Amino acid sequence: MADDNSTFSLPTELINDKTFYTLGGASAAVWLTCWAINYVAVDVSWLNYKTYRLIAIILSEGLAIYIVFKTKKKETMKWLFAFLNGLLIFINASGLNTMTSSYVFNPPDKAAAKKDSSTFIQSANENQLQAGIFPLPRMINWWPDEKLIAQNRELAVENSALDSVNSELKTLLHSTEEEKSARLLHQQDSLQLIINTLSAQLSEKQKQVDDLVASARGSSDVLRQQLTDCIRDRDKRNDELTTCMTSNTKLANINRDLQNKLNRCNADKTSLNNKINELNQKLAHSGNTQTTLTELLKQVCEKSKVPIPRRPAGVKPTQDELLRQQVFYKNLKLAEFCNSFNLWLNPVE
Repeated sequence: MADDNSTFSLPTELINDKTFYTLGGASAAVWLTCWAINYVAVDVSWLNYKTYRLIAIILSEGLAIYIVFKTKKKETMKWLFAFLNGLLIFINASGLNTMTSSYVFNPPDKAAAKKDSSTFIQSANENQLQAGIFPLPRMINWWPDEKLIAQNRELAVENSALDSVNSELKTLLHSTEEEKSARLLHQQDSLQLIINTLSAQLSEKQKQVDDLVASARGSSDVLRQQLTDCIRDRDKRNDELTTCMTSNTKLANINRDLQNKLNRCNADKTSLNNKINELNQKLAHSGNTQTTLTELLKQVCEKSKVPIPRRPAGVKPTQDELLRQQVFYKNLKLAEFCNSFNLWLNPVE
């Protein structure tokens, strides 16, 4: 029998000169180093998820080579094992990152979010930014979904365009009636200026014609030719003036249509504001809800029961299919855990 009076002491250090040379110690060292860099340099733009993957693989291979270098016998096969051990350290560090990552994209600036009212949707859904099972502050996910990133960039471009249109509409809605009329009649004023210029030119040509007619009596054929050219030029100017007057009429009709649309837009302003207030209230209520650990485990068990259909050859497997093929996933014994969890959650009376 064991001695009941024997003392049992817990370890006082997590990583020391002995545990550092193990898989868990080396993986924890790589993971902690990347987290420290991410925590300090969170605002650096070029430190994205791809950069942290590169840093992690370099640190993992470096630690594996250092461990082999500390051994007495440095055989050729040990250097090959060092490379494989580095990959194993990197895989373990990536698994720790996946479990503890708290966001996929760089977190928004809270000071800028307070100034810009358009960011209230993102701040209200901060709980959805938790990307890992045990999220740690400022821990970026090394393996995000590339489609999600591309979709986020497209939405950012669309959001910028919508903000520009919204700003123009706000400026138009908040302007006075005189300013609205001035905006809508800007093109008409420009066309009226052209008409006035043509009218002045026509008057000048008419004066020249009258002078030529007065001096043409008893003049030579040269003066008669000049008179003919002036009359032809006057007729051309008259045609241009008629065309401009027709365009002015069309523009006046367009101006009336725009004024009617503007009046309808002002009539719908109140209903739009009411809808915006209702949406703000719904977002405020939805931002106060938090997902519990029990709900997350329930969702995990439900997802694990869904069968994955057989895919034809040549089709790239999904992320869930790749996950179920991993050894560490099979070692989790998720089916037994879910059975015990369901019995605890729904006890049989």
